[in-house]
Amino acid sequence: MEALNRLILIGNGFDKTHGIASGYNDFINSIFNVEDYKKKLNDSFNKNKQYKGGYYKEIDYNLFTINIYGDNIDDPPKLDDLFDKFGQEIRQKTQETNINISARFKNQLLARVILKNHINWVDIEQEYFDTLIEVPSQAETLNKELDEIRDLLEEYLNKTYQNTTIKINAHLLKLMVPETGEKEYDAIAKHTLALNLNYTETLKVYNLQEYFLNYSEIHLHGKLNSKNPYRPLFGFGDEESEEYKILEKLKGHQALQQVKSLRYLENNNYRKVLDFLSQGDFEVIILGHSCGLSDRTLLKTIFNHESCVRIKPYYFYNKKESWDDSFERTANIARCFDNKILLRERVIDKETLCPYSIVE
Repeated sequence: MEALNRLILIGNGFDKTHGIASGYNDFINSIFNVEDYKKKLNDSFNKNKQYKGGYYKEIDYNLFTINIYGDNIDDPPKLDDLFDKFGQEIRQKTQETNINISARFKNQLLARVILKNHINWVDIEQEYFDTLIEVPSQAETLNKELDEIRDLLEEYLNKTYQNTTIKINAHLLKLMVPETGEKEYDAIAKHTLALNLNYTETLKVYNLQEYFLNYSEIHLHGKLNSKNPYRPLFGFGDEESEEYKILEKLKGHQALQQVKSLRYLENNNYRKVLDFLSQGDFEVIILGHSCGLSDRTLLKTIFNHESCVRIKPYYFYNKKESWDDSFERTANIARCFDNKILLRERVIDKETLCPYSIVE
């Protein structure tokens, strides 16, 4: 039985498997509490009983402003359809009352993400990068808007994490601490590094230090309730693209403000990862990370390292709907390899592996 170092890559799917509503859609639903907004709008009408002479009302919310205006309004408007969809601008005209309602987002980055029906965290970071390439002159504004989204996310995750009871998942534990020799490609772990890309402390419930003689955990993207340089990191992490090279050539530094690979240099965590990679042959166990472009620089460094022996991309399986995300994750991993022969040598096939999480 061979002895290898083991790198356990932890992503958002790991938290979701433990019942934490940390998905992108969960976050969006939390900041757009439809019933709350409807109530506030109706209350504003109830305080203004005179509608005959015309009506105008501007209601200021955290993320957007709603304007209501019209002539000869007999009754408050019906608001049931107002929040059915979101975009940069929403308009509704109610025929019965001849009233117009418009809603304009203050955070235009968030508006673009929602308008395009993005569904994953990596999409927000990708939308930021794409917009930055289109209008680099707006870098300062885009940076502020991305920071605002990060702050909202941190506030949401704090509430969600505190309200969730975290329990050990026996299946996940077995994937992180496999029984020696139980399956092909199992190995004795010498040094185990949990590279946690989540902001939460979910992994700590497993007390992995009790299973390994040499164990460490690194929150590379920061942790909740931490101050700089360890606060949650939210940005773009693909410095391999031609578009990124264009940004580097621009005057000033605003266009590079949210690049993860530069932010890594604000503390010594990335150096610790590099030190681990240089300690000898290692395998990678992927649990709940999509391996998307927003972390491509990091993943390319790990996957292509000369000491990387194999990669185990465990996948999510929805049994009820008969689909899994194995191919999407494998395709993302492939984008990290210039040498596709090396890709096929190192990535363990789906048939040999198993889901890390199953929804019945």
